[in-house]
Amino acid sequence: MFAALRCGASGFLVKDTDPDELVQAVRVVARGDALLSPSVTRAVIRRSVGAE
Repeated sequence: MFAALRCGASGFLVKDTDPDELVQAVRVVARGDALLSPSVTRAVIRRSVGAE
């Protein structure tokens, strides 16, 4: 996930994302916003504050 974000990804979803949530995520990113699955947000926060 971190490599994808470093390469310019605007979001990250886990494999078991509901199909309706996937469609909504594509719309969010298409309008220029970013989106992360709630289950990965904690990892991003830990990495951002250096608490790996």
